[in-house]
Amino acid sequence: MHNPKFQIDPAWRMLMADLGLDMRAELERAQLPPDLFTRDNVKLAPPEFLRLWHAMEAAIGEPAFAIDLVPRIRHEGFDPAVFAAFCSPDLNTALQRLSRFKPLVAPVNLTVDAGPTQTSVEVQILGAQAHLLPPALVGAELVFFVHLARSGTGQRLCPRRVESPLDLPGLQRYEEFLGTRIHRGERARVVFDAADARAPFILRNESMWQHFEPTLRQRLDRLQAKASTAERVRACLIERLPSGEASMAQVAQRLLLSTRTLQRRLGDEGTSFQDVLRDVRAELAQHYLAQPELSGTQIAYLLGFDEPASFSRAYRGWTGVSPEQARGMARSATPHALH
Repeated sequence: MHNPKFQIDPAWRMLMADLGLDMRAELERAQLPPDLFTRDNVKLAPPEFLRLWHAMEAAIGEPAFAIDLVPRIRHEGFDPAVFAAFCSPDLNTALQRLSRFKPLVAPVNLTVDAGPTQTSVEVQILGAQAHLLPPALVGAELVFFVHLARSGTGQRLCPRRVESPLDLPGLQRYEEFLGTRIHRGERARVVFDAADARAPFILRNESMWQHFEPTLRQRLDRLQAKASTAERVRACLIERLPSGEASMAQVAQRLLLSTRTLQRRLGDEGTSFQDVLRDVRAELAQHYLAQPELSGTQIAYLLGFDEPASFSRAYRGWTGVSPEQARGMARSATPHALH
């Protein structure tokens, strides 16, 4: 999935109300339009989605609130992709369906490996490196898969192993819910015994899946077809900038294009590789500067600059102020928008 935007489900309004959150206030805290959830076909980019989760974390204050949040996801009122998972014949099938269609509803890629002794599902959350992810979002992904297994089978199944790319606040509560320890790993990952992953779901309903699957496939095809070359480059840059492997040649190779073809396609869309790179860096810089634990040097390298001075000059060119001034403005609660 190369399209960096996804459609946010209207059921989020219900979830935020259930959590006692002031929806408009949290959207403003996340630097999103306060009437966002009243609009039709709302689509968010990964950094916007992450800001929303950070805002909810700050408002709720309960480190492990994802444990209370996930059971409130009533599958009959949520997106068809989620509903299709719950009406699957077993967990293996549910995870495979989610891996195909979850990018429709969240900036998340799933990798499912169903083997003879175990089934694992690994989560890649797009838009930020591990240390900048909202802990509650990571926790919610881990909790969701276990909740799916338990709700589907009607049994209190416990995973064989759980991994998280960062330390989760409220770790004890998470481990008590999951029934196992959480280990550090490169990405969020849950591993189930093969027998548990094959256990029949009590809500299995293949006729319902046959009803939903064509619509989901059409939505996915439309989303992928609409992904412009600039959007594909943008998604690739978000993933690869921190590694320093984000030159035009490296991005072209990643997208299975020649550099000449990449240049031509971007030109046909009225942009260039440097324009997309600048815009991605500018947007990520705004997000990183809001993280007080990150130094200017760290931000420079996360954005793929060779040295902090180069980042500082670029940021001043984008915004008219230095990164340090931008941080001071943020601390004084003065909104700072990119030019």
